[in-house]
Amino acid sequence: MIVIDRGSEIRLVEDVEVVVSPLCRGQPPPLKLDRPAMEFFDEVVHDIYGERILPHLIDQKILGLDEMDPRLLLAQLPLKSSYIAFLLPYVGRAGRCINAYPTAVLASLAVLSRGVRSLAVDVRWDDRGIAKVSQMAMQIGAKLQLIAVRPLDLPGEIFVTEKVPFYLRRRIVGLARGDVDGAGRQFAPLIVRLQEEGTWEPVDYGLVLDKIAEVLGLRESVFNELVELGHVAYRSVVDLGVRPWQLSYLLKWDLLEPIAGGFRVGRKLLYLISLSERR
Repeated sequence: MIVIDRGSEIRLVEDVEVVVSPLCRGQPPPLKLDRPAMEFFDEVVHDIYGERILPHLIDQKILGLDEMDPRLLLAQLPLKSSYIAFLLPYVGRAGRCINAYPTAVLASLAVLSRGVRSLAVDVRWDDRGIAKVSQMAMQIGAKLQLIAVRPLDLPGEIFVTEKVPFYLRRRIVGLARGDVDGAGRQFAPLIVRLQEEGTWEPVDYGLVLDKIAEVLGLRESVFNELVELGHVAYRSVVDLGVRPWQLSYLLKWDLLEPIAGGFRVGRKLLYLISLSERR
């Protein structure tokens, strides 16, 4: 269903489990690391921010995580794109009214990944990538209502509220007045009661090194030891208790960089240590 509305409230055709809107204040929940959620989430992040995160999400899943961890994502992303991790503090609980942060589409994909069976998404301010939400909802069998300021090029029955100006409603439903469906039949919209307050669980990005140590099974002190050494031979890395498979991730995430005869500390590791020391 697509509800065309120009009002200041959230109007629905029928009740849903969760509403995602800039008018809501709830924190988006963590993205579950399952298909198809990971693929759709990656596509939208790439379309908006120009960065692929699917390889990082797959690594998180391989390393035993069930949900996307924004702190680990910060360690995985290239430095130039590290800001994306700060835009995804998705550690909340799947409440009734979820804020559209940083976009309605990303928050909605996270909500759908939690197994929600009915969802309303308010895209009146930003409808970029909304087709991905529609596709995912269809794939998992979830009922979806979209609230938009104009008709969307997506499948679904159209409803028009009384808040839509005449020049636009005439193109959609002719001369029918009030709250009507595409055939001009009246319906009674449900107005969502918004949360007056929303408590967000903060993400402590200063603990990113602790998270890396946890998922890789490393000592937390090993990063400072590597920085003190600066340049290290392979034998020295092994002596610090870093096994080959653990070293492969440190190299993959650019925490260490290969040089002739060994490795050197990467700029990213210095950055993450600075975050840790500023806590």
